Amino acid sequence: MAGDTPLIKGETISRLINNFEKGSWGALVLTAKLEDPSGYGRIVRNDDGDLIAIVEEEESDEETKMISEVNSGIYCFDTELLYKAMSQIEEREERDLGRFPLTDVIDILARQGVRVGAQNIDPLEFFKVINRYDISVASRELNDRILRRIMKEGVTILDPMTTWIDDDVAIGKDTVILPSTRIHNSCVIGENCTIGPNTTLNFTYVGDNSTITQSEVRQASIDKNCQIGPWVHLVDGVELAENCVIGSNVEIRNSRLGADCQVHNLASISQATLGEGVTVGSQVSFAYDSIDGEEGITVGNHSVIDSQACLIAPVQLAENSYVGAGTTVNRDIPKNALVVGRKDLEIIENWVLRRR
Repeated sequence: MAGDTPLIKGETISRLINNFEKGSWGALVLTAKLEDPSGYGRIVRNDDGDLIAIVEEEESDEETKMISEVNSGIYCFDTELLYKAMSQIEEREERDLGRFPLTDVIDILARQGVRVGAQNIDPLEFFKVINRYDISVASRELNDRILRRIMKEGVTILDPMTTWIDDDVAIGKDTVILPSTRIHNSCVIGENCTIGPNTTLNFTYVGDNSTITQSEVRQASIDKNCQIGPWVHLVDGVELAENCVIGSNVEIRNSRLGADCQVHNLASISQATLGEGVTVGSQVSFAYDSIDGEEGITVGNHSVIDSQACLIAPVQLAENSYVGAGTTVNRDIPKNALVVGRKDLEIIENWVLRRR
């Protein structure tokens, strides 16, 4: 079997091998009938319909070129008979620069009285990839096969033409995949989820009844009943416990959020551990004043970080603490405390003019 036929199905190869073992064949060839057989070796049969030879296109006469049944290039041989026959192949010196065509083996075995035969398949299965366009055709066919299987298992895919899913992805029944969604690299998605539109998942687990909208998720674990997006970026080992809500334009990296957390719009969270029921307001940022950022940020259960606050690592907020809007926190906050850090405005007139 050649390496440029990626559309051949595993069950086709299994059927070929099973038929070979049951039929005492010396050789079996996969063939197909084409409307335009140009470029392929032709399958030549005798008056009884038995395979007796494969004739390459360049060696075919006009009568042979009229044959529509062609060679796929996929064979199953008795190896002992194959090796003996290969030693009898005549070299094509003048025209083919020393080529020894394997197809000659069929003619040699047939003349020796060895049983040789053909098994007909869908010609799409031996579609050959030669250029970048062929890669796109093969990729589309493989993806369509995956989508058909997934839909038969109870998943709704609204627009198969814009949806790409890897074969190693597992998706639970009654989940809906919206247009322009890509799911790759061993993702596992639970039941009754909604993924998309315009969403990309890689190496990600998604629990039942969760929604991810117009977002990119990589190397993340998302528990059940989570609502994410739109325009959310979850990467580098993010873990969300159940019932989390992540608003729009949020980025979370290498962090763990407990159950029932809410993160509002435009927040940026990195290398943090949040307890249960934590609320992060809009435009909140978790910052680091060192390059390595080895020490992270810990936020206790049921704490609130109000809008436009900034937490600078390393820092710990004990449970049920409250950070006021616009506050910068650079030291630990005790349990049940309110922290507010705002200064009166200082206005320096004509400062901009003096900088020119």
